[in-house]
Amino acid sequence: SIISRANNTEGTRKLELNAIRIGDVAWATTPFETFDVTGTFVKENSPYEMTFFMSMCNGANSYVAAEYAFDKVGTYEVLNRLFEKGTAEGVADQLVEMLKSMEG
Repeated sequence: SIISRANNTEGTRKLELNAIRIGDVAWATTPFETFDVTGTFVKENSPYEMTFFMSMCNGANSYVAAEYAFDKVGTYEVLNRLFEKGTAEGVADQLVEMLKSMEG
């Protein structure tokens, strides 16, 4: 799991991320909605040929917008987010590390 500072007065929020592997197939999940670039990054950097990325698993904690969305004025996902810029990229990096740690 990773910790990210929220964009409000709640301070930090612990995020539970999950990765599982069965043979040569792997799944990586987040409890919030992400942009497609997050899932694509995880799949492209996974050590497994068949990697599935799923968002909105085990709860729904709002949006985690990709960095590029913060530069656009008034995007829905940025205006309705709980997490700061860079969280999506941190989530993707952490999931890839989790997948790599299961290699064997």
